[in-house]
Amino acid sequence: MLTTDEPNARLVLEEGHLKVEPGSESEPRGMLLLSRADLADRLGADPDDAALARAAAELDAEVRLRGA
Repeated sequence: MLTTDEPNARLVLEEGHLKVEPGSESEPRGMLLLSRADLADRLGADPDDAALARAAAELDAEVRLRGA
């Protein structure tokens, strides 16, 4: 998500599947998990491999808790 050209991208859980949607004014088609901006705020400007691994583990746990 950090490398996408879409500055307002968002990670959405829809019917048990993860999708990256382009950001817009409309509601996401599924459950919004994280926006690109939120992820960048969590990780900072230049995250190292350990920070990326922690963020991935946190997202994985959150997705499992929500039923995917």
